[in-house]
Amino acid sequence: MVATVTLGPRLAAVAALVPRGVAVADIGTDHALLVAALLADGHAPRAIACDLREGPLAAAQRTLARAQVEDRAALRRGDGLLVLTPGEVEAVVIAGMGARRIVELLAAAPAQLSALDHLVLQPNGPCPALRQFLDERGFQICDELVARERKHYYVALRARPRRTPGPRLDAIDRHVGPRLRRRRDPLVRSYCAHELARCDRALAGVASALDPDPVALAAFQERRAALAAALADASSP
Repeated sequence: MVATVTLGPRLAAVAALVPRGVAVADIGTDHALLVAALLADGHAPRAIACDLREGPLAAAQRTLARAQVEDRAALRRGDGLLVLTPGEVEAVVIAGMGARRIVELLAAAPAQLSALDHLVLQPNGPCPALRQFLDERGFQICDELVARERKHYYVALRARPRRTPGPRLDAIDRHVGPRLRRRRDPLVRSYCAHELARCDRALAGVASALDPDPVALAAFQERRAALAAALADASSP
C-alpha cells in the first residue's frame, strides 16, 4: 500500500503547480519528498529524482522506499538538467535554489530545456533575473503562487514555451510576477509588504554609504517601485 507523504507549505505550492499526469524530473531533489508526494497520490505517473551528491540520493532512495513508490522513480546523479535525455520527461522542477543558480542550470542545458513542456521553479529570494531569463528564452509564466513557511515567504512559478508572440515583461512583472500582481490574495499582499520593507532597509543601507553604488541604488529603486505598485494593485477592491 502506498504511503501518504505530507509536504510543508513551500513544497505543497510547488506540487500544486506540477501539471497532473506528466512525467517529471526534480533537479536538486535532496530527500525526494516532492517526488514521493507526486507519485504517492497519483499526480505523476513516473519521476526522476536528480542530485549532484551521493548523500542526498541515498536519502532520496529511503524516502521513496518508505512511500512505496520506488518502482515508478529513477535516481540520477549529475549536474542539473544534463542528467536528462531531451524529451524523456515533460516537466522539470527546480526548487529551493537561488534564482541565479537556477538560471545557470537552465542555460547549461539548451537541448533539454527546449524539449520541455513545463518548468516549475521555486527560487529562494528575489527572482527578477529568472523571470527575465524565461522571457528571453521564449517561456511564458502561466501561474504563480506564494507560500509562507515559518517566517519565510516563497514564490513558486510555472512556465511553458510561448505558443504565440506576447507582451514582454515589464519591471513589475520581473520583480513580482505577471500572475501574482493580478491576484487579490491576502498572502500576496503580505508578501509584497514584507518584500517592500526588506527593500527599504537595503535601499537605506546603500544610500547611506559614503560612495553609493549607482548600479545597486538604481536596482533597489526599481524593485521598490515595482513592489509598491504591486502592493497597491493587490490592495485594490
